[in-house]
Amino acid sequence: MIDKNTLSIITTNRQSAFNKIICEIENKCLIQTLFTNFWFNKTKYIIDNHVIKSYDNVLIDKKCNCYSC
Repeated sequence: MIDKNTLSIITTNRQSAFNKIICEIENKCLIQTLFTNFWFNKTKYIIDNHVIKSYDNVLIDKKCNCYSC
């Protein structure tokens, strides 16, 4: 948590299953963040979302409740 209303979501290169790390996939974190950011930007005109900004493997987000952002 960055502050009371802001969170950071960090992705990693780890691939896991059943709480075990299977392997590390090179650049997985960067690609996953790029895809996530792309689709949140693409759909933000349809419905407001929680993303404030992103860089490398980090998304900076508004803390949301169940009903609105």
